[in-house]
Amino acid sequence: MKIEQSNEEATYMLANLMLMKEQTDAAMQSYIDLLEKEPDNYNILAHLIELLRRAGKIGDSLKYIENAETKTQRSKMAGLSYCKGLYSRYNSEPQKALKELNFARFDNFFGESAIQNMIEIYLNPANDMIFSSILETDYGTTPENIQAAKELVNELKIKGMDTSITEVQILIATKQKANLEQAQKLLKAILQKNSQYVSGNVCMGLCLFILKKSSDARNYLKTVIKNDY
Repeated sequence: MKIEQSNEEATYMLANLMLMKEQTDAAMQSYIDLLEKEPDNYNILAHLIELLRRAGKIGDSLKYIENAETKTQRSKMAGLSYCKGLYSRYNSEPQKALKELNFARFDNFFGESAIQNMIEIYLNPANDMIFSSILETDYGTTPENIQAAKELVNELKIKGMDTSITEVQILIATKQKANLEQAQKLLKAILQKNSQYVSGNVCMGLCLFILKKSSDARNYLKTVIKNDY
């Protein structure tokens, strides 16, 4: 399949197709090729950062961010901040990430994703494996972070986004029994509509683990593992 490399849309589609086929390295190279032609294409850069994080190479993102910053126009500053925020989040610098994402959250293109990332940081600032954190430590989310997450959810609602799963995540993060039981009830309703919904099954598994219902939790997680990605 030959595609003219100057055709950004076609190359972007090809990279996404490679991802679907789990050809991560090839997809990353396609994004890198696009960035060589347009370093401040922050949509492409954001996708590359996500892939580098999954590959355990988040440090490699910095050179692309720094190169983009030298070329960027004022009209694209929100995209730069969004990418810096992603990098800082995955580099275990939550405060830096929140500062950058807070700037990007007012942008028409990057705003919703910036807010969602901010919520996830507030709920899990250390970016830990949340199951391990809960089972092996005194993992907890502060009331201040819970409140900040709720305020950001309201912003997403105003934008017309479905925030049902995010609201469930906030309930779970409190670790309070009444909230956990409410989350379980909401998740049952969500999963009745789509039993294969990955985020719903993961949240249900987490909720049940905290409620010390480990065997029930594993049943929901098995549904996720069985999915063919």
